[in-house]
Amino acid sequence: MPKLKIQYSMNNKINSFMKIVLSFLLIILFSSCKSIEKSKTCSEVTSKNNLGPSVNSPDSESLINSFENQIYFLQYNNDEYNIFQLSDNQTLLTNYNQVVKDLAIKSTGLPTISKLDNNYILFVVSGLTKDTLNRDLITVRLDNKLNKTVINSELLNSEGFDGHPHLDGNRLYFTKEINSQWDIYYSDFVGNEWTKPMPLIEVNTPADEGFYNRNNKIELFSRRNEQNKFDIFRSSTDDNDEKKFSKLSNDFNSSYNDISPCLIGESVYYSSDRPGGCGEFDLYASDFCNNVVLTGQVISEFENIPLIGTVNLYNSNNQLVNSVDIDNSNFTFDLVSNNYYYLEYINNCYSTKQKTEIFYAECNEKENVVLTQEIILPDYNVEFNFEEYDIPFFVTGYYRPNTTENLAELKKLFKHGVIKGKGNTSYIEYPSDKYHDYSYVIDSAFDSAIEFIELQLSNLENACLNKSIKLAIDITGYSDPRKITEKNIYPGPDIYDSEGNKVFKNGETIDNEKLSFLRAYYTGEYIKSKVKTNNDIIYNIYTGGVKSESELPNDLKRKVKISIRLQK
Repeated sequence: MPKLKIQYSMNNKINSFMKIVLSFLLIILFSSCKSIEKSKTCSEVTSKNNLGPSVNSPDSESLINSFENQIYFLQYNNDEYNIFQLSDNQTLLTNYNQVVKDLAIKSTGLPTISKLDNNYILFVVSGLTKDTLNRDLITVRLDNKLNKTVINSELLNSEGFDGHPHLDGNRLYFTKEINSQWDIYYSDFVGNEWTKPMPLIEVNTPADEGFYNRNNKIELFSRRNEQNKFDIFRSSTDDNDEKKFSKLSNDFNSSYNDISPCLIGESVYYSSDRPGGCGEFDLYASDFCNNVVLTGQVISEFENIPLIGTVNLYNSNNQLVNSVDIDNSNFTFDLVSNNYYYLEYINNCYSTKQKTEIFYAECNEKENVVLTQEIILPDYNVEFNFEEYDIPFFVTGYYRPNTTENLAELKKLFKHGVIKGKGNTSYIEYPSDKYHDYSYVIDSAFDSAIEFIELQLSNLENACLNKSIKLAIDITGYSDPRKITEKNIYPGPDIYDSEGNKVFKNGETIDNEKLSFLRAYYTGEYIKSKVKTNNDIIYNIYTGGVKSESELPNDLKRKVKISIRLQK
């Protein structure tokens, strides 16, 4: 195979024809073929970071990419273009050869693949569709059995070269030639079609750019230098959070062509025609990202909760990556750079979980990275305000919540004339049939709150908790703004505080403030009657008064709010 030569003057633009020829050679194309093994090997390589003869051959390996953590590359062998998968430093032909063969295109390039959903993937490849030097992009949608549907790609293509496709989600980056100039463009796949390609302005310069690749926040591409060779560049962010691009060091670049960079794991894979390899272009890999260490601390805003527990590390796909048991507040994880993670903390003494926001493990090729994360356990407080229930929790004027038990009791009070719905109890409505339907929903709502309270009570029995910790239940009652006359009275039994003092007596005049207190009090009494024990519960009853939000109808303003917290 003749050596690749890029021999045009620094001062003159390479013409379109020559650039197409160059791209034809640089892009190792793959075509469908039967199972084959490499027929030629090389015995020795002398170039640093070369992947060696188990991967490279006397032929040409010039493009590399990844999909779902699998590494793919293209090998050119005379008239054959094959796509291989690299696994444990061994090479295997992939299943995508037949896909390209069925497309009936010539000189196919390395495909790029992105998952659309659980059933389909997006597959883009470049090739010559006619006996010309015009290279186009072809798009197909593949199902799980690799059955294909061809997608219209006319909007992506121009008269010149369109190649080096790279998918990042539903966005396609590729190299486009316009007026003999290589630039990087992008297009989004929306509604089963491509949007108009737009230039990647922050990358493109008067020089030629191609071979774009993106992995999370790391962007890599190749740019032609003054010696008409390609160098590898990367994106980075400065102290002002502005993006800039810089040439990689000599660990990656040479005085020859260095193309098709791809960040896989913590290494950059790329292709180069530097001397000392097996063939015309060989594959190389150089360490890129330094170590990333996460140090963290669990902080509790409630001082009496021991922090013994488990910290779990998850990736952005919700997969458990690592786990560590802690007997104090501190923990450490080693991270893989250029990945997103989040933490989950589970306290062994008190059944509670706390998650962090997703954070990014920076890839830094110059120095190690130390990240810090704090997991804050807030002062424990869970609130049931029942706002998701679009029904009244109390019959008009009545002070007990509208459960099935209390509804039956209210009807008895009307039957026996304790409450008459007129005179001094005229503010209390006789419950119509609608309240019967509401009562089952309200039973369920209170059952959820009581179930949660029982769970927290069982947590308090844990031997590692301070026995002085109690469960405080704060109950606030509300009434609607309808007026209650001065002649109206409270017809219920006397109410006493915890020390035996009478705080509310039968026949006492009533208003909306007092009614809101009674609703909170009787909600507490209902909860007391349902939980297994009240020894570790402190009930605090509060008057919420009139719930006056104008956007709610009056019947929905008759509610209670229950807040549950730890108290020493």
